[in-house]
Amino acid sequence: MNKKSLAKKIFNFKKNKKKITEEWKDEGLGHLQSALSTISAAASIIPGIKPTVGLVTGGLAWVVNRTRQELDANGVVPSKSGNLATQGKLISTGLGAQVAGTPSGRSAINALPFGIGGVLSLATNHPTLTKLGGAGSMIASTEWAGEVADPVTDALGIPNIPGISKRLTKKEPLSKVRTIDVTRAPTALAAISAANAMR
Repeated sequence: MNKKSLAKKIFNFKKNKKKITEEWKDEGLGHLQSALSTISAAASIIPGIKPTVGLVTGGLAWVVNRTRQELDANGVVPSKSGNLATQGKLISTGLGAQVAGTPSGRSAINALPFGIGGVLSLATNHPTLTKLGGAGSMIASTEWAGEVADPVTDALGIPNIPGISKRLTKKEPLSKVRTIDVTRAPTALAAISAANAMR
């Protein structure tokens, strides 16, 4: 094996290793977010568990989701999930439902001005249904829900669910190198200058 071939193999190994590591990091964060959302959903509907358990774990799930969004947007830890923002909204909805399902939450809703408070009171008239809706929202925010959504919709013969379907939301991970960085690189500027000089 010559040096050129060996160098190429080493380079490809490092490149593939780096890619796997980045995917694993986001996958690990995704599993953490999913676990926290699932615990929050379970805590909100299982009798005897304090509401604060569901709210705290749900809040942590939201923090992990926001962290994933920032890391993905900056290209630090690219994500293949194209629905991170939707997951965050579902977590927020689940947290809101959990708060509305508690006695103090209902008191806060009733204390709002008539227009807003009245509408929210009607929407959350049944605390049990509100909790179940919140738990469903939390479960829908998980990466696991996305993985089972497509097989279920295929089996039922219905369209994919926007925002949850992995088939509709899968994307290529963002590169760490931005277009603006490439265009401002000295080598790129030299190439542009050389092309202009040849005209």
